[in-house]
Amino acid sequence: MKLFNGVLSHGIHISIIFLAISCGKLDSNGDSGGSIIPDNPIVVGEIFKVTVGTIYESDSTNTVSPGGSCSINSGDSTPKTCSTSIPEGELYYGKLRINATVTNKSKCAIFTFQPFFYQMSSSIDFKPSTATSAFSALDCSASPINAGCFSGPATAIAPSFPTNTAIYYLPSANPILEWTIDSANTIRQTKNFDPGNKWTTNLLAVKGTTQIDYIRNSMVDWQFTCNDIFSDTLYSIKLNIGDIDGVRNEHVDSDDLVVPIVPIPISNEIFKVTVGTIYETDSTNTVLPQGSCSINDGDSSTPKICSTISIPEGQLYYGKLRINATVTNKSKCAIFTFRPYYYQMSSSIDFKPTNSPNFTALDCSASPINAGCFSGPATVIAPSFPINRAIYYLPSTDPILEWTIDSANSIRQTQNFNPGNKWTTNMLGDRGNSQTDYIGGSMQDWRFTCDDIFSDTQYSIILKIGDVDGVVDSHVNWVP
Repeated sequence: MKLFNGVLSHGIHISIIFLAISCGKLDSNGDSGGSIIPDNPIVVGEIFKVTVGTIYESDSTNTVSPGGSCSINSGDSTPKTCSTSIPEGELYYGKLRINATVTNKSKCAIFTFQPFFYQMSSSIDFKPSTATSAFSALDCSASPINAGCFSGPATAIAPSFPTNTAIYYLPSANPILEWTIDSANTIRQTKNFDPGNKWTTNLLAVKGTTQIDYIRNSMVDWQFTCNDIFSDTLYSIKLNIGDIDGVRNEHVDSDDLVVPIVPIPISNEIFKVTVGTIYETDSTNTVLPQGSCSINDGDSSTPKICSTISIPEGQLYYGKLRINATVTNKSKCAIFTFRPYYYQMSSSIDFKPTNSPNFTALDCSASPINAGCFSGPATVIAPSFPINRAIYYLPSTDPILEWTIDSANSIRQTQNFNPGNKWTTNMLGDRGNSQTDYIGGSMQDWRFTCDDIFSDTQYSIILKIGDVDGVVDSHVNWVP
C-alpha cells in the first residue's frame, strides 16, 4: 500500500517525525520526551467507528439515508470485517457518505483510509464494455498505468492516484473524518462509461478470476486502520459494501443478492400526468387544458399507454407545451423519471433538414453524435443531451413537477429549421423504417416512470401526443 505523504500542521513531513523517534535515546524510564505505545496495549472501550450513508445526488437538503455502521473495540480481532447492503437504486443515484470517528486518540497515532478500487484492464487499447462513443481508448499496458484503467472511489479520492492509493490523517488533530463520494450515475456522465454499482461495491466472490472489465486480484477493499507511531497496525476495519438487487438487477454490481419485492396492495392513484398548451405570445400564460392520464396501483399493465391527447394543429404549433406530473403516492415512487420525446434526424456526414437553407450543415456520422442531429423536446430539456436523455426526481422532496416546452414556431426561429408538429407529436406508426429527416427505430416516446429504491419500475405511463389537422394540413406531423 502507498500512502499519500501529507504535511503536518507545522509543515514537518511525517517521515521526519519517524526519523526523530527512531533515533531518540530512551532514558531509564523508556521515555524520549514522548509517549511510547506498549507492545500489547490494553484499552477498554471503542477505538474508532465507521458510518456509511447515502445522499441522493439531486437532494439539495443533503439528507443522509443511513446505511449502517461498524466500530472496533480494544480486544477485538483485527482486521474486523463488517458488511452493509444498500438498495441498488439508492446506491446508484446516491452519493456515498462515509464518516470515521476516532474515539481513543491515544491508541491511534496515524489513521489511514484505504478507499476501494480495482483495475479494469491491462490491454493496449482499452475501452470499458459500457463505454459511450465519447470514451477515448486508453493504453493500459504502459507504465505508469493510466488512472483511467482503474475504477472505484480511490481513483477520485486518493491524491495522484495510482501513485497514491490511500490517505492518512492524524487523529490528534482530526479525530472526526468525513468523505463524500460521487454517485455511479455522476461517474457515468463525467467518465463516459457506466460503472454500475461496481463503482462502490466490493463483494466480488471470485477476486482471483479475470472477467470483463476486471483484472484478477486487483481489487482493494474499503479499509480503515489505526497505526501506532511505528506504523504498526493496531486496529483495522475491512468494510464490505454490497447492493440489494431489485427484481431486474438494474445496476450491475460485484455480487448478486436478489431480494424480491413483495408488493403491498394499495387502491389509489400513484401519479398523474396533465398536458396543456399556452400560446407563445400570451403574456397571461393561460393554460388551455388538452388532457390527462393517471395510473393507479393495481392497474393491469405497466407501462400504461395513454393516446388520448390530441391537440388542434395550430394551437400546438404556436403553443408552448405545459406538462405537469403529480406523484400522489410517494411511498410507492422513490424515484420518478421523465423521458422527454425525441428522434434522430440523420446519420449522414453533411446533414441539413429538408427546406432549411439557413441551417449550418452538421456531421451526424461522427461520434459522439451532435445534438443538432436530433429533434424533439428532450434535446432542450435533458441536461447535456444526448449524453443524458432523461431526468430523474425524488418525489419525497418534489412530488409536483412541471415542464414548459418551447413551441415548434419558436424552434423554427432559433434553430433555423421548421420541425412542424413533429417537434411534439409522437404518433408515428411505422417507426422501424427511415424516412426524410428520420432514422428508423430512433423515436423515444414521452415516458414517465416510478421506480422503487432498487431502480425496479413499478408504474409507468407512455404518453402519445397527436395533432388534429384542419381542412388543410398546415403543420407537418407524423403519419400514424
